[in-house]
Amino acid sequence: MSLKNFLQSKQFLLHISLIVLVFVVLLLLTTTFLSLYTHHGKAYAVPDFSGLSLNEANNEATNSKLKLEIIDSLYVPEAVPGTVIDQYPNPGYQVKQGRTIFLTIAAMMPELVDVPRVVDISLREAIARLEIAGLVVGRIEYKPSEFINLVLEIRHNGQRLTTTDKLPKGSD
Repeated sequence: MSLKNFLQSKQFLLHISLIVLVFVVLLLLTTTFLSLYTHHGKAYAVPDFSGLSLNEANNEATNSKLKLEIIDSLYVPEAVPGTVIDQYPNPGYQVKQGRTIFLTIAAMMPELVDVPRVVDISLREAIARLEIAGLVVGRIEYKPSEFINLVLEIRHNGQRLTTTDKLPKGSD
């Protein structure tokens, strides 16, 4: 039998037809499964969690078929401690059900930082170290000394500080 006769035979055409049919059926099954699995075309608007407590945010997320995860906490003096101050994705963004929304909440108290070593160094260097530590330089008092602009001591609320002390970040 020649190649031309084989390609025109009923058996060959039947096999080719079956292959095409199986391919089409698999393609339809795959697209249908993917559409169901990925919830194609079904998106929900992300609610605004700003200002909500964690319990309120969890209730809202459950109602919206979303998950929450706290990724950070920041101390913001004007925010109510324990409330949501930022979220990703932003409110109104369209997401699928079960998506995790990442929250930043207001910390209960400011972060405590170590007091840097600033005694017996120049005022300029001391100010730089305090600012790097996240502290604010308050009132500066000058006292007679054999060196110009040498830091003799550091105080907070009238109390003398050492490097073993901790202060809330942003203190002066």
